[in-house]
Amino acid sequence: MNETVNTLTKQRERLDAIKIAIGKLPKSRGNAIAFTSLEKGRMYIGEICRELGKSYPYEATKTATTAEGIQDAVDISVNTIEVDTNEIVALNNFRELLNNELKSFEVLVFEEKGGIPVSDNARDRFVMNCVIGEAYRGLKETRMWLGIRLGELRDEVKNNEIPTNSPIINKEADIEEEAKKQFNSFKEEVDNIVNDTNIGNKG
Repeated sequence: MNETVNTLTKQRERLDAIKIAIGKLPKSRGNAIAFTSLEKGRMYIGEICRELGKSYPYEATKTATTAEGIQDAVDISVNTIEVDTNEIVALNNFRELLNNELKSFEVLVFEEKGGIPVSDNARDRFVMNCVIGEAYRGLKETRMWLGIRLGELRDEVKNNEIPTNSPIINKEADIEEEAKKQFNSFKEEVDNIVNDTNIGNKG
C-alpha cells in the first residue's frame, strides 16, 4: 500500500509541474478550465492516498487564525516544464503528457494487482470508487479542455482574428510595442504638419 501511495504522490508532483506550465499559457476559457480540471484531478489523487492511509497534511491549518498559519501545499514539483512559444505546439505537448498520466493512472487502478485494494466495507468501497472516478475525470477533462482551446485557436484564425503563426509568450508586450510604434508614427506626422505650418507662417 505504501508503494501505491508513493506512486500516486510522484504523479501528483508531475501533475503539479504540468499545472504550473498550463498556467503560463495565454488567458482563455479553454486554458482556464483545463487548469482548474487539473487542480481537481490532483486533489482527488490526494484523496485516494488519504483513503489508503496517508495522513492528512493540513491539520495545523484547521486552527489557523492568520495567513501565516496556513500550511504550504504538499507534493509540489521541483521540476519545470518548458512551454513552447507556439501555443498550438504547447497544447499538443500538454495533451500528450496528460495522455501518459492517464495511462499510468489506469494501470495503477485497474491492472496492477494489489495497486488499489478493494475494501469489504461498503462505505470505504463507495468512497474509494468516488475519488478514483473524480481523479480520472479531472485528468481526462484537462486533456479535453486543452483540445477545446485548440478549437478556439482554429476558429480565431478562421475568423481572421489572429495570424496563424502568432506567438503566445509576451503577447501583451508585443501588442503594447505595436501600439507605441503606431503612436510614434502618428506623432511624427503631426510634428511634421506643425513644422510645415510654422515655416509657412514665417514666410
